[in-house]
Amino acid sequence: MPIESFKKLWVSCHLLYPNPSQARDIFGLIVDTGIDHSSSAYGQIYQGLNKLYRLYRRRDAVKSGSTNFEFTSTPLNYWKRVLQKCNKDETFIVMVALLELASVKDISRITKIPPNKVKYLFNQSVRKIISSPSLRFEQKKDIKFKEYNSQDVTTLFVSENLIEHVLGLATPAVSEKMEAKLKDNNRYNDYRNEILKFKAELSDLQVSHHFDEVMKVFGNTAQLQNLKKLELKQQKKIFVGLLILIVIVLGLILRPTFLKAPVSEASDKKVVLEEIAISKKEAPEGQEIREPIAATSPTATVSVPVVVSNKVVAVVSAPVVVKEKPPVVAAKITPTASVPVKLAQATGVYRGQITVTDFEQVAAIIRDRIIAIGGKKAGEVELGWIKNKNISYFHFIFPAEKREELVAFVQQYGKLSYKFEPHPRVLPIGQSRFIIEVHKGE
Repeated sequence: MPIESFKKLWVSCHLLYPNPSQARDIFGLIVDTGIDHSSSAYGQIYQGLNKLYRLYRRRDAVKSGSTNFEFTSTPLNYWKRVLQKCNKDETFIVMVALLELASVKDISRITKIPPNKVKYLFNQSVRKIISSPSLRFEQKKDIKFKEYNSQDVTTLFVSENLIEHVLGLATPAVSEKMEAKLKDNNRYNDYRNEILKFKAELSDLQVSHHFDEVMKVFGNTAQLQNLKKLELKQQKKIFVGLLILIVIVLGLILRPTFLKAPVSEASDKKVVLEEIAISKKEAPEGQEIREPIAATSPTATVSVPVVVSNKVVAVVSAPVVVKEKPPVVAAKITPTASVPVKLAQATGVYRGQITVTDFEQVAAIIRDRIIAIGGKKAGEVELGWIKNKNISYFHFIFPAEKREELVAFVQQYGKLSYKFEPHPRVLPIGQSRFIIEVHKGE
């Protein structure tokens, strides 16, 4: 995927998931499993948005821990209102439309919402964020009925199409009418400026230096080059296979022509070989003939006359191999003892506690990360056992070298207080034991 496409997809993930850690996890899922890297740049963006929408519908944004966006000095005042006032479908449609990532038709395909309703939801969402004093003022005026077949542009027409016109999403015919209506009318200037500021807030976003860390994990140049090399290697294999197949087919077709002359010459001559009986040497009574065992089978030289047209033309000496049964050697079986698993001396257990507001979401995220680093339950209950309605219990063993990584991950969602306690339980070498309780906060 091109770097610009990576940036657009990362911005989309981070706008929907303000928590940086959760945004990175969502971005990794999309890049690793949801994109065909052989498609075009727009096709890859479309696939990424499709996967992002499916994940966004199932996973809520985490509010615990750091909620600062990782963009360079951008306040995002309008976007924060979108997250507060709009539902998930409206939020997704507004983001994709303002960032110009996909057309209305493609947004409809992704969200399974008809195109007309997509436009309606977009306009309604913008009106939730930006109010228009000009339009409210005009609605208080006396109603004047439109004359039949009149071509005048009404206030209702302006209110319904102003947002799309300002953002450049309206049709040419509608834009022409709107320009004529707004040419000498300054009432809508404030509203237009607010809409343009809203669009500029998202379109002018610049990723921070943290994006470089994301690229190292999910989209660095080396990975992209390896992907291209892999595709080229597969194409070469297909080409070589087709070339070999063509050569084999041509060989089968032209084979009689190649062998016609040698076969015709060989058919004129006949070679007759005489059979000669070879008697085995017998030992006198009371004696035994012992022959040394050689590395190869013993051979005997036999003279064979070659007859052509009932005439002996030559006598050929040919070796005859005498087959002997190899001696049977009994295999020596050595019993093997089972290798015991090396266990470390009794060490101890880490006990920790964290308090979060998004209790169920954070508990599920911690459970997934424990499994990802190779952790397994150490007690009778499952990971994330609901001890009561306010506590989720994790008792597990995991690779000892992953402890700092796990603690740093958990502390992104709150303060983790933990300590080490001695315990007589014996663990395998390289393993540690941890008990974490996730408490529900106010």
